[in-house]
Amino acid sequence: MRTAGLLPLAGGGAGCSAGYDLVRPDSAVRVAVAWSAAELVAFRRLIDHLDDLPGMRPKTYAVEPVPLGDDISTALAARGAGRVDVVMLPMPGLVWENRDVLEPLPRDLLSYGTVGDNYDLVWRDLLFDPEEGSDPAAYGVPFKLAHESLVWYRTCVFAKYGLEPPGTWEEWTDVNAELVRRGVAPLAVAAADGWMLTLFFENVLLGHSPCAYRGLKGGSPRPWDHPKVRDTLVLLGQMWGAPGALSGGVKKSLVQQFPDAVLEVFRYHRAAMVLVPDFAEPFVRDFGRPEGDGCTDHWGIFAFPRVDAPDAPLIAGGDAAVLTRAAVDDAADLIRRLAHPSAPVNWIAGHGGFIPANRNTPQGSYTPKVGSFARQLHERPYQFDLSDQIGAIGGREGLWRVLQDLLAEVGNGHADLAPAAADRAIERLIALEDEAGGPDVDQTSLHLRRRAAAAAIDECMDLQGF
Repeated sequence: MRTAGLLPLAGGGAGCSAGYDLVRPDSAVRVAVAWSAAELVAFRRLIDHLDDLPGMRPKTYAVEPVPLGDDISTALAARGAGRVDVVMLPMPGLVWENRDVLEPLPRDLLSYGTVGDNYDLVWRDLLFDPEEGSDPAAYGVPFKLAHESLVWYRTCVFAKYGLEPPGTWEEWTDVNAELVRRGVAPLAVAAADGWMLTLFFENVLLGHSPCAYRGLKGGSPRPWDHPKVRDTLVLLGQMWGAPGALSGGVKKSLVQQFPDAVLEVFRYHRAAMVLVPDFAEPFVRDFGRPEGDGCTDHWGIFAFPRVDAPDAPLIAGGDAAVLTRAAVDDAADLIRRLAHPSAPVNWIAGHGGFIPANRNTPQGSYTPKVGSFARQLHERPYQFDLSDQIGAIGGREGLWRVLQDLLAEVGNGHADLAPAAADRAIERLIALEDEAGGPDVDQTSLHLRRRAAAAAIDECMDLQGF
């Protein structure tokens, strides 16, 4: 979820036009990553410690991280010797769709039947080809999780005005209104990173209707016009469009990126809260600034509030290590090392902001505030990030752009426009998905299939009673 929208993994000359020198200088195993700055340093340190893993001999090859940021997918489209060997893929929902450029992993490393020994079973749907029968091969190994249902807040401003972390959506809107009344902007929103807006959409949708959330994971055409989806968009519009809700207003929000939103809250103290995953911890820790007035413990985290469903939403994103078909022989050994339960220990202890996908990884190095939330992903069932599972419609030119347009329409106090803005968002999502099918697609068939998917959501809701 971290990166700005991935391009299709296979295809034309994307690798040639990306501007990277992808000529392999030697036989080093080349690993494409989306990480940069401190996270890239943490990954390099992790690589350096792979020789120290229990039961592993020292590597006989070098490892070369290739930081591609938002363009990480171009590595898989590069030609000849320029191809990387391993990709740390932040959108594992695309793995099986692109198996033609990936190499299946050895079955002794990960098999369909043994996923549950080390990982949540959600990875079965993400990393295994559903068309390969009852015992399909794995096309990636889980590496990193991201807890995406966390709201970070300034404890000092909450204490100053006698506020408690909200437990429900209604309580959250009440807290926001009180903060505005006190002259404090409730929210910093990093809408320039569209995935930050999908966090809002996914958490509200899952909290409003788990059946609708699961219904959108199905194939195209998706029932974007289901009432529960519309309700979710309206709720978002009403929160974002409340007068004074956004620090800097909608204009600033639309150009603000993830680190900037974190700093807006914890360094510059211009907003009270920000919805960001667990990997925000190093930013908060290293760049946050105490507020004075004797308040030394200046930040806290609360779980995304419950909406209508009995339980609060719990959503995770994650990265998977995938092996390209052109990979050198040593690349499989590197993935085996990355899959070792102890591989990420020094990242967790030295940098923070890392939740291992492997539930057998020692977890004693979490900070107290993050630890309980990190363990949730190994102890409770969660839903995987929706936008990372539904292909291009969930990315930069799909859901991201639609939510940015919704924010632009309702921002700066236009919450009353939320219903109409939600309707336009739905129309756009349906049009984008239908256009992707090409001009020869039978529109009547699309309509009937979309209605069938909506009916399946209704049936699920009847069975669950909400």
